Amino acid sequence: MNTTVAKIRFSRLFYSDLVNVQCAFDETEEAVLQLENMIETIELREKELEHRFQLTLYQKKREDELDDLKGKQSLKCEMMPCELGKSTTC
Repeated sequence: MNTTVAKIRFSRLFYSDLVNVQCAFDETEEAVLQLENMIETIELREKELEHRFQLTLYQKKREDELDDLKGKQSLKCEMMPCELGKSTTC
C-alpha cells in the first residue's frame, strides 16, 4: 500500500513536471517564431533601404547625364548661331 501511494505521488510530480516542460517549450517556440518574424522584417527593411539608395544613385547619375547633355547642347548653340528666320531656339 505504501508503495502504491509513493507511485501515485511520483506519477503526479512527473505529470506536473511534464506539463511545466511542455509550457516552457511552447513559450520558447513562440519566442523563436517572433524572433524569426523580427529578423525577416529587418531583412526586408534593409533590402528596401538598399533599393532606395540604389535608386537615388541612379537618379543622380541620370540627372548628371541630363545636365551634361544640356551643357553640350548649349555649347553647340553658342558655337553655331541659329540662322535667322529658321529657328528661334537651338
